[in-house]
Amino acid sequence: MTDVFLPTDKHELLKREKCKDFTNDQFAVFLHAIERFRLDPFSNQIYGIIRAKRLSVQTGIDGFRLVADRTKAYAGNDDPVYNDELRPTKATVTVYKFVGGQRCPFTASARWSQYCPKGNAGQMWERMPHLMLGKCAEALALRKAFPAELSGLYTADEMAQANTPAPPSDTSPPAATNPLADTNPPPPAQSGKHAMEKHPPKKVPTDEEIQKLFDSATSTTYLRYLLSQVLAAVPSLDRQDYWEKRIKLQILFRDGPPPQEQLQEVYAEHNDNVKHLTQLYGLIDLVSNSFYSPGQKAHWRETIANRIGELSPTTTTPAATE
Repeated sequence: MTDVFLPTDKHELLKREKCKDFTNDQFAVFLHAIERFRLDPFSNQIYGIIRAKRLSVQTGIDGFRLVADRTKAYAGNDDPVYNDELRPTKATVTVYKFVGGQRCPFTASARWSQYCPKGNAGQMWERMPHLMLGKCAEALALRKAFPAELSGLYTADEMAQANTPAPPSDTSPPAATNPLADTNPPPPAQSGKHAMEKHPPKKVPTDEEIQKLFDSATSTTYLRYLLSQVLAAVPSLDRQDYWEKRIKLQILFRDGPPPQEQLQEVYAEHNDNVKHLTQLYGLIDLVSNSFYSPGQKAHWRETIANRIGELSPTTTTPAATE
């Protein structure tokens, strides 16, 4: 006879305290998950979330490790490897499992764009990006290594993005509305003496046109889209470098202000261009005092203003930008 993990006399208590919004069918599915994974719902080792009237069974990374460890085949894992130690956008974790007496690796990667939630829900991700990405990558690797034990179970970190609304449909304009797209398409095919005439050249956007689009950007999605179009439409490598730095700087602060130790590197990258420095000055000025202290902000304002004065003595100290 199979040992029951959650006694039936606890079912009513669980329904009342943890699952009051569940339908009878959803509650039955949740009970099945508790027995299958043998995790305690009262200590939040496992819990259910209703999204769009569907039940999602979740746990934390410790629950995944516990389920894997019980198999007696779990052979540990490596620390996460990040594509960028300062501001990671991808984490890779390798989990090991004994298969036929051999310690075999199972590797998986988690990407920032796929897991970081938007808005206030992403504050923890902004403060501890390495930890959050690493936990998602480890969960993916554990599920790959132990599919029979973990299929259908997800960590709260993996599902955090599902709790945030989808961005407005206009945050990433379709190619047809791309203001930097070629406005001179090839003419219809012709015969005779006009057949070999060259098509009109593509229109290269001016800095003023790009600046207008840059100033109107309201999301990181649009900024990334704008960057891709600028790199495709602007032939000058110097102009590409200029706009790439400006747009990436804006994205960096929109995604979450960089920590103080990274800010020095950001400053060093942009301290040879007055417009870049003016932009950085304004971005730092807009950051909440809870993230950069007033003293830290005053230090950077003074440092940037002094550098602007060195590069262009006639330029006045910049004001905060939006």
